[in-house]
Amino acid sequence: MNKSILVIDDNITVCLMLKSWLVKRGFNVEIATSVDQAKQLVKEHPFDLILSDIRMPGSDGFALLSWVQKYDSDILVIMMTGFADIETAVASMKSGAVDYISKPIDPELLFKKIDEAFITQENMKKNMPLSNEFVKPPGGDYKRLFKILDRVAEENIHGLIIGNRGTGKASAVKYIYEKGKHPLKPLEVYEVDSLDAPVTLGLNKQDDKEGMIDAFRLAKGGLLHIKGVDRLDLNGQNVLIDILTKQPKGPGFTQVIMTTEKEKSELQRLLLPKLYSLVEEDAIILPVLKG
Repeated sequence: MNKSILVIDDNITVCLMLKSWLVKRGFNVEIATSVDQAKQLVKEHPFDLILSDIRMPGSDGFALLSWVQKYDSDILVIMMTGFADIETAVASMKSGAVDYISKPIDPELLFKKIDEAFITQENMKKNMPLSNEFVKPPGGDYKRLFKILDRVAEENIHGLIIGNRGTGKASAVKYIYEKGKHPLKPLEVYEVDSLDAPVTLGLNKQDDKEGMIDAFRLAKGGLLHIKGVDRLDLNGQNVLIDILTKQPKGPGFTQVIMTTEKEKSELQRLLLPKLYSLVEEDAIILPVLKG
């Protein structure tokens, strides 16, 4: 399967030039001219690598790099920089980019860096299997877990995933998405009360309701991942109940996978009784990786 690359530069001419080179090399390529546009494309498509300019109006390449690492740390990022920005590029590597390349870009050097990035990633997976966020270790617990994940994917049913931080909830969702019935359909993530924004009690009562409706619309026909379902306000929970109970199966059906760090006892206190009864019985509990 061909690798997918997202090219981001505020200069559309640069984007089109790079896309032309990469397509001829056999890659699937999308382009974006802003960080906001790039984030939306990342939500809609499973990219393997991002090639991003550092300096752009508004949000820059650093902001995107930080967001990508939180959204999907498996996506590789190579930063593009002008000759005067080498120190900035090195700083971006310390922040998580796999490499950088100076402008004007030499196509052969670009291809070499991309190939090296993918090879390094594959070698890391082979040599350090437990460094991956969500792998298939031996043992009965994991065999049973993957049987459940496979069933959720194959039957295209809704589900709740419970796990401590670091157990791979986002990777489990991605596993379901990739094994499921969503070819070329979006994977949309709705994060409730993002850690990037402070929560103000008593304000923004409609945020979860409107956010859920928008996310569900964007995920149509694909998979909607609700991160932190335990933090949904009452309006958001009622919208979620409607989505889970009133959505007909068939073309355009959107699978909903919810994740939380809360245990069932806490969820029973935080969720509406109807919502809790819908998600509790078949909840998937991720084991903690040991060692």
